[in-house]
Amino acid sequence: MLDLSVKMLGLKELSAQLDALPLRVAQRILGKAVSAGARIVRDEAIARAPVATGALRSQIFTKRERSESAYEKTSVVGVKNGVARYGNTAANRRMNRAGKEYKVDGKTYYWRFLEFGTHKMRAHPFLRPAFDDKQWEAVRAIQETLEKNLDKAIE
Repeated sequence: MLDLSVKMLGLKELSAQLDALPLRVAQRILGKAVSAGARIVRDEAIARAPVATGALRSQIFTKRERSESAYEKTSVVGVKNGVARYGNTAANRRMNRAGKEYKVDGKTYYWRFLEFGTHKMRAHPFLRPAFDDKQWEAVRAIQETLEKNLDKAIE
């Protein structure tokens, strides 16, 4: 997973407006705004993803993640992993894992090879360039969503 992030600092007016709202309302507004920015990057990554069968494009997603801080919101843009179940075999029953789920790379495990390359293949990145090209458009989407939703909440 690529670790790409944008931090917006120096937003004293925004902080004051959020502090004036109930915590749940402020968190919902921040979550919506961050998701709006992540969707911009996700859509660009989908457009840039190499197409052979279309499977890779269908597996690119955006998801909100839980944060430690009340006013820190995170959205992830990535490629889905799959989930499999342990079979009902003697060995799995003995290890008490029969029927339990575990993560697998999914049907588009090869995204890593495309993004980063291998020793036999050059990289064909699509996530990093999507972030690089659309990060400021995403920041603008975050700002616009914040303004729109703050105006509604303050009324």
